Amino acid sequence: MVQQRTPSQSWTRAFSKHSIAILLAGLATSFTGCAEPTVFHRNPVNVLPMNSLQRGWFVDLDQSNDPIVKIDVRDRLVYVYLQSKTVIGFDRKAGTLKMTMEVHSPALRLQPLVELKNHIVFPNTTSLEVFTAEGFFEKEIHLSRPLRSDASGEGEVMYFGSVGPNGGLVEAFDISQPYTLQKWEFLTRDTAAVTAGTATYGGVTYSASQNGEIDAVTAEMQQLWDIDNGEFQAGPVTADLKVDESGLYIASKDTKLSCVNRSTGKLKWQYFAGTPLTESPVTTSDSVYQIVPGLGLVALDKLTGAFNRTPRWVNPTATQFLAQDEKFAYLADPRPTADDKGEVGYAIIAVDKQTGKQAFESDHKDFSVFGTNRKDSTIYAGFPGGKFFAITPVLKAGQIGEMVMAPAPAPVVVLDYPPENNQ
Repeated sequence: MVQQRTPSQSWTRAFSKHSIAILLAGLATSFTGCAEPTVFHRNPVNVLPMNSLQRGWFVDLDQSNDPIVKIDVRDRLVYVYLQSKTVIGFDRKAGTLKMTMEVHSPALRLQPLVELKNHIVFPNTTSLEVFTAEGFFEKEIHLSRPLRSDASGEGEVMYFGSVGPNGGLVEAFDISQPYTLQKWEFLTRDTAAVTAGTATYGGVTYSASQNGEIDAVTAEMQQLWDIDNGEFQAGPVTADLKVDESGLYIASKDTKLSCVNRSTGKLKWQYFAGTPLTESPVTTSDSVYQIVPGLGLVALDKLTGAFNRTPRWVNPTATQFLAQDEKFAYLADPRPTADDKGEVGYAIIAVDKQTGKQAFESDHKDFSVFGTNRKDSTIYAGFPGGKFFAITPVLKAGQIGEMVMAPAPAPVVVLDYPPENNQ
């Protein structure tokens, strides 16, 4: 069932009482400053040292009563989620405001949005809220079956997991259609629900049930893999699937991270974590980063290495991969806040991509929210009150600009990975 509402763009409603200060990347090197939750001060413009971090564009939403709760980095835009379920889209490179969308989901937490060719969709358990690619509300689609997983999409079709009386389901909805939007409903080979987020690539949607059955379904609702000849099967899967040009990545509660051939379903390589995996991996052009409970953030070679992968390094305290360049990986590292109230803030640390040794870290230790950028080295970070930064590494000497971050006085050495834990 489709419910129509008058299309609206709510920039005025969202920011009528607040000014938005946006410093474009070209202006960023002409100003100085860094941000704290309650104080915003500026530092002199200087020649930036190597191995430091400088501020690029900056936005102050001045939302002290509506904190930033999530930053979602996509190819063209970066989306900022506020506690009120307002989602603001900025150009990822320039920081210019592109759209503001007010989502009416009944859920306490918004699920990740789905970018389609001409639409942006916010799924929730009972409906899909559909906006145009420019951020105008278009329609609400009520679901006959509850949505049970994060969704994926390609073209104008989105896919998500559910469950019916006979087992797990993958649902396909064509958002471009005016009336009959459900394209098909695929019954998986398992009776358990599909709660792990689906992944779509090259016209194929991949799903995983809570019992570990993995399905690869084409846009025409055909099983891609030869299920009679030993295609891959995982242990229980609740973490969202990830897929790229190199494979399908599955983090399972059977303690394994697996990379599977997208076309055949055959296992390409695996990593034994030694403990159930409940978070999705992050893939970049050359690496896979996985949070392992009780161990830390693990860095693995994506394209080369033994069938049973051994980590390049493990950082025992980092909680999130943020970005990388040719030399460093940038991670979020928790730190106690200065007010000594038991609260935790986060520093940005730069570690050598090959060894995991820490090279430098941010002066500020009280960032509260970050995005994960798989594409380049820009770090997107914010504070609850609405200050939101694009931060870039300085890897060459002589660059002039604003150094909002400085090298750490004493680098922290990351522990070597014990080989016996990978047996």
